[in-house]
Amino acid sequence: MIRGTTPTIVLKIKNPEFDMTTLSFAHITIENAGGKNKKVFTNTVIDTEEKTVSLDLSQEDTLAYEVGPINVQMKGKTTSDKVVSHKPITTTLSRILEEGIL
Repeated sequence: MIRGTTPTIVLKIKNPEFDMTTLSFAHITIENAGGKNKKVFTNTVIDTEEKTVSLDLSQEDTLAYEVGPINVQMKGKTTSDKVVSHKPITTTLSRILEEGIL
């Protein structure tokens, strides 16, 4: 991911035993390593056929994070009130030479 861009984060649910049709709500949390700049995004899209949870980020969203490692994690709730999640995924946020908003 690159600061100042508008990426879509797509998390693929690979657990074959999990029935995506029971997922009633999901959010994605992103933070810089060490827990800085933590933000919970609730504007996610659940695709039960593709078994994905996705999130579109704005330029402002990506500029809010510092260059370096970032952690991403989905947490959701099923129709039977079971709370599900996965281990945080760590990726790298790269710098951009021109940080203005287009």
